[in-house]
Amino acid sequence: MDPHLVCIGGEDHRLHIPFLLSLRKKGFRLTAISSDDVTAFSRHGIPHHRIEFDRFAIGGAQLSALRSVRGLMAETRPDIIQSFDTKPNLLTPLAVRGQVPVVRTINGLGWTFSLLEPRARALRPVFCSLQWLASLWTAATFFLNRNDRAFFEHWWLTRKGTARLIAGSGNDVGAFAAASHCGLSADATKLSAQRPRVHRCRRGSLLESVRSGVLTQVNLKQHANHRLGDSGDLFVEGPLRGLNRSTRSPD
Repeated sequence: MDPHLVCIGGEDHRLHIPFLLSLRKKGFRLTAISSDDVTAFSRHGIPHHRIEFDRFAIGGAQLSALRSVRGLMAETRPDIIQSFDTKPNLLTPLAVRGQVPVVRTINGLGWTFSLLEPRARALRPVFCSLQWLASLWTAATFFLNRNDRAFFEHWWLTRKGTARLIAGSGNDVGAFAAASHCGLSADATKLSAQRPRVHRCRRGSLLESVRSGVLTQVNLKQHANHRLGDSGDLFVEGPLRGLNRSTRSPD
């Protein structure tokens, strides 16, 4: 029987559909779990279970989400679990506790490190403690940039030998280079509320503008975890629907 992979994520989980479709071509049976809308998954014949992940909730809401994840894993009975986004990455290993291999992808450090307000600062030790605990039941952790990986390894938030880095901050650098070579215009790379695209800002070649990070804006996210280099050029990717305008931008 084909191995069953359950992919769990947050409110923009539909952005991972191309990844899921590639896995299906390799023989995996798929189930998606997220707080995203079911429509996009149904369009591709991917079973989807909805679960609420409130990015800013703490306390009792976390325990409720943990119980929901545990129940859905018992129902779907996966052979392997892939998780994205901060809450699923924390709660999934804690829910299954080693009964099923969990592979996590760290998309960033979440709002606790994006915001400078006292509440966010106070929760950072809690975040680190939970990441350490979750790592005990994580088979592998993939990072989209070197800074996050260095942070996790410095504070022992991953088990030795389980961290992996995806080059290019998770972006298709080859596609960027091809677009630059073909002289792709800014009009052809406008952001869409439905489909993630790439927008080039200011001067320089497409690849040279990326220095040390990518600012990602997806739904309510406007993370500024990774500052850009002296050129001031940056890429912005992902839908802007529902953008939280109160979130701080980089200096």
